[in-house]
Amino acid sequence: MSSFDDDARVLAEMERCLLRDDPRLVLLMDTLNEQFPDTTQDSDPADDGPAADGEGGGHDWRWKTTVAFLAVLAVALVLTLLLNRPPSTAGDSGSLNDRAADVSSSASAPWIR
Repeated sequence: MSSFDDDARVLAEMERCLLRDDPRLVLLMDTLNEQFPDTTQDSDPADDGPAADGEGGGHDWRWKTTVAFLAVLAVALVLTLLLNRPPSTAGDSGSLNDRAADVSSSASAPWIR
């Protein structure tokens, strides 16, 4: 017996118990089901086929997850490469500490000589 058959049997048993325990609730649920029919009742949610709305977007969820993961990974790689590159040396006249010392010595107060 497949799991689908087991599920159908369990659901049928639950419906019988509900009908026996609370017939008003069953009547209310039947009325609601008639007013709002479920059009996806016969479709399998794990179906990998094209979408029912005709947009052709019925890709497998694992495919979408993989693409999203790879996109995040690519962005992280680019950011890592940009933030970890060595600083350019064009136009530098030494380290920051050397330049700070030069600025502080040349900007001393005029009354101190």
